[in-house]
Amino acid sequence: MSLLTALVALAADPVPPSSSSGPGPGGASAQHHHNQGQPFTGWPLGDLEAPGALLAAAASLARRAANGDKELIFMATGSDANSLSVTNNSLVTLATLGLRRHVMLLADGWQTCEVLRAVLYGPCFWSSRMLRRQPADSITLRKFWDFRFRFYYIKKKYMALLVEGGYAVLQADTDTVWMHDPFRMLRLMR
Repeated sequence: MSLLTALVALAADPVPPSSSSGPGPGGASAQHHHNQGQPFTGWPLGDLEAPGALLAAAASLARRAANGDKELIFMATGSDANSLSVTNNSLVTLATLGLRRHVMLLADGWQTCEVLRAVLYGPCFWSSRMLRRQPADSITLRKFWDFRFRFYYIKKKYMALLVEGGYAVLQADTDTVWMHDPFRMLRLMR
């Protein structure tokens, strides 16, 4: 399936803000089958809120550097066509550097992961704690609320848990173009 076909399919069936985000905690563990009409819940997809899922996903993706660091790139994407296209571009440049397999990609829901799984052939995760609705009625949120705000809290939470778990994590935007492996320079900055 081409990226364009997947984007068209996603646009035809967008993720509504009040929809379920897939199975709750415990539903995304090691179940390796796909029931029709239900989200795929085994790797390469999973709810990072399932017990132990975040660190298990990190362990399966991290690169072990010569200095012992467990290196991981953390990215997040929304379900709109532009976000998915930009994410694809970034992942392609990461693949040319041999880093694609070390990316923990957080999507806005399991539906987006299903689309990405069909076209990007890599792991994709979501969080059942993702904000689905605007948390307050403020001037700032009325003016600027969009899908990016849904990620703010959860990205900070996961970054803290990953660092606490001993991972060297680089959080990057999906519009990053990767020309070189950034971890080589980051290791020198110690």
